[in-house]
Amino acid sequence: MVAACTDPSYTMVHVDVSPERGLTLDSYDVRVAEFEHSMPPNNTFDLVVPNDAIGQPTSIVIAAMDRGKQVAYGAAMVTPSEGTTTSARITLASSTTCPTACTQGETVCSGEATITCGVGSDGCPDWSTPKACPSSKPFCSNGTCAAECSNDCSQIGQTDCDGAAVRTCQSSSTDSCLHWSVPVACNAPPETTCISSSTLRTYAAGTCSNGACAYAPHDETCPAPANGSGVCTSDQCGYTCNSGYESDGQGDCIAMGSGSGMACPVTFGCTSDADCGPAECGPCDSSSGFPICLGAAGLSL
Repeated sequence: MVAACTDPSYTMVHVDVSPERGLTLDSYDVRVAEFEHSMPPNNTFDLVVPNDAIGQPTSIVIAAMDRGKQVAYGAAMVTPSEGTTTSARITLASSTTCPTACTQGETVCSGEATITCGVGSDGCPDWSTPKACPSSKPFCSNGTCAAECSNDCSQIGQTDCDGAAVRTCQSSSTDSCLHWSVPVACNAPPETTCISSSTLRTYAAGTCSNGACAYAPHDETCPAPANGSGVCTSDQCGYTCNSGYESDGQGDCIAMGSGSGMACPVTFGCTSDADCGPAECGPCDSSSGFPICLGAAGLSL
């Protein structure tokens, strides 16, 4: 599908890619019509157009990957002319904040209607409103309206991957053929959980393999400040301070009595500031005839 150079005997698309600044990429997953190909993240390349896409509006979709995870996407629509080279420009936008609902530019069936993956109102990929098939081609199979239906799959309940989504083979209430369901994105990883008293397990973004969603686990030893130990409770990381230390409320463990709000050795009856202990507990005030450590009592001069 990817061509090293332009050959006039082929119908081609020349693609210029503009990645969003700051992205880290290691490959592109490129889809033209129903064909997919993985390739290095080049900013320009040529694609050979499948014969059945010549003269038809065709989507070119690029999922930009980094270590197996989609980090950006982009798409363009072209209508290739036989024996010529058509140009397409695709801007890759970050998808790190978007759930992978669908692959931009993809068209699938929803009953006897087509839906296309585009950009939703929140700027993330989402399915369009269904567009009913016309009366001259009332049946939808494999994302295309036709005069007669055709089987998309062979057995009810069969599953298949569609990018990072799962589709299921099912019967139709409007025709006699078997069809794939609308792909369901792998966006429901298991809940983060403690797997030991000091280890938290999280899960990577979903992928699809052999017709099922998969979420790679990642185990993290809970971090701790100096003079403390990491703990995992209530399915989140925290820490406890060692004996003789306590939390300062800012993520550190400090010696008892050395921070604001810590226990003070003397509150009443001081004779000098030193009797009050830490500076936060003083100063010693005897002006009223009743010596008191003002900080320890929550007072001030």
